[in-house]
Amino acid sequence: MEVYIQGGKTKLSASNECFVVKDSYGKENKIPKETIDILILQNECSISSKAIVLAIENDIPIILLDGIGRTIGKFWNCNYSKNSILRKNQYKYLDSKLGLEIIKNWIIKKITSQREHLEKIEKYRKNLEFTKEKNTISNSLEKIGGINEELCDVREKIMGYEGTASRAYYLAISKSLPERWNFNEREYQNSKNPYNLILNYLFGMLYVRCETELVKVGLDPYVGILHSDGDNKKSLLYDYIEQFRFLAWDIAYSIFSRKKVALSDFEEKDGKIEISKELRKELAHRFYQKLSQNLEIKNQILNYKELIKLEAKELAKKLEKL
Repeated sequence: MEVYIQGGKTKLSASNECFVVKDSYGKENKIPKETIDILILQNECSISSKAIVLAIENDIPIILLDGIGRTIGKFWNCNYSKNSILRKNQYKYLDSKLGLEIIKNWIIKKITSQREHLEKIEKYRKNLEFTKEKNTISNSLEKIGGINEELCDVREKIMGYEGTASRAYYLAISKSLPERWNFNEREYQNSKNPYNLILNYLFGMLYVRCETELVKVGLDPYVGILHSDGDNKKSLLYDYIEQFRFLAWDIAYSIFSRKKVALSDFEEKDGKIEISKELRKELAHRFYQKLSQNLEIKNQILNYKELIKLEAKELAKKLEKL
């Protein structure tokens, strides 16, 4: 499980092979190390060196987040001496026909999820219809499915079709929300729009989960397929997460459509808008609840957390066999 600790002068320490979380009131909660996959700390938490060592010895990532949910650092015993052949193959083959096959599959999953989400909203909101937006999305799907050239020649084309579909999707989402929550465009950095803020926060948690699984199987998150490589750009992570973005879309839309959010949930701090502590807790709860939902795929029952792990393992196996 993920342990999410935020603010309130909470302290994380270790004792007798357990992690100990102590809140500002002095209440302690002991958590056995065997039950933890990831430790996530945000806003005014403190951690002892003993807790860091226990996490590193047991291959448990400690992720540090800022006030708007972005990863700013991590403690992790990331042993890159393993799977060197895998990473050599990653560097060699992700820029090939195999890379095109993989990224088309991920982007098609993403865009299909956008269309399905709009269809789901139409089903429950009889006064709404997204025919124009769905047609735009379907057109992008058809065009991406028909691409079969060299990857180096079609990156911009794929990103163009994907961008067209996403603009149509977010336009439909915006017009289906109450007017005070409408937004003109998708904002990624320093957004002041509540819907974008919540979506970015949820994506931040999803990035943590996806990056953890990619690194655990030995892949380099900085060398991708579609997104450009560069200094401090986790291009494989940005590619890989595309197929799972629907998890955040579902939660964000549910929060707003069910009126679980208010303007008072957003606070200005140092020139930036942050989500309140109470709403961050609610988002984290819903996110990890979503990850625990089961689905049937490939003739087996998995939850979404297991699916993210499985897809990373299958990508690694595909590259190792080359």
